[in-house]
Amino acid sequence: MILGLSMLFSPLYCQLIGEKIPAYNSLTQIVIDSNKVLHANLRQQELYSVPFELQSTKNIEVLNLMKNRIVSLPTWFCELEKLRELNLKQNGLESLPECFNDLQALLHLKLEKNSLDNAQIKKIQGLTNLEHLYLSKNKLQTWLEGMETLKNLRILYLDHNALTKLKSEAFTADSKLEIVNVSVNALEAVPASLFECRQLGNLNLSKNQLKSLPQISKEHKALRVLDLSYNQLQSLPDLSKFHQLSILSLSFNELSTVLEQVKGLKQLKHLYLVGNEISTAEIEEIKKALPGCKVWI
Repeated sequence: MILGLSMLFSPLYCQLIGEKIPAYNSLTQIVIDSNKVLHANLRQQELYSVPFELQSTKNIEVLNLMKNRIVSLPTWFCELEKLRELNLKQNGLESLPECFNDLQALLHLKLEKNSLDNAQIKKIQGLTNLEHLYLSKNKLQTWLEGMETLKNLRILYLDHNALTKLKSEAFTADSKLEIVNVSVNALEAVPASLFECRQLGNLNLSKNQLKSLPQISKEHKALRVLDLSYNQLQSLPDLSKFHQLSILSLSFNELSTVLEQVKGLKQLKHLYLVGNEISTAEIEEIKKALPGCKVWI
């Protein structure tokens, strides 16, 4: 099938098998073989719907539709079965098609700054090859059980939603999660299972309403960065099982003592304690216990 894309979109960049076609102005029609389109950049084109011409691009692998005005996706979109990277950031997207799980080749999915709620996000549970998932600034209230089926997920951004709960079942010890950002939500507690993800190296829980943390019962050799700033923590569990922790931010909580909980963190390089009520004497004790650590007060 023959497809004239650049007559519809400007600027447009399409990569073909074996050659590249640069951007052309909207008055120039470039006729291409739709079965050879690999990449399409339709960013910021004031689109209100996904162009129907894309239905013919069966081999497309990378599609950028960010900063348009697309509120829903057509059912035929699920036929783009070779799609590996999809960027729908900042569209006002309100729904996903029921068949969204058919996009089994997806590795990177960017859905930030839309209007997706939990009912819509459940439609991605079957994307078992997904590695990067960005859901910042949507309308999520709970991170549901069933999300553990995203067994290859390595990067997860859930910040700036309305999350009040993370279901324990959504996190497992054999998870491949490496980076999790759940900052700027309304969490009052987090499940112990989150801290049991063995490959988790960077966890951001800042700017929630956390009053306490679960007991850390298992050794954790991957976590290097933990941000707990801007919460309501009055006490901490023993953190010594986080053997490789390098950066710990506890700023702007309600803590009056942390010495016993952090003194076992021998790899710690930066400890942020700004905005708490920890005595000068205890600060000096922390510095003695962790001579290689910079304490920020």
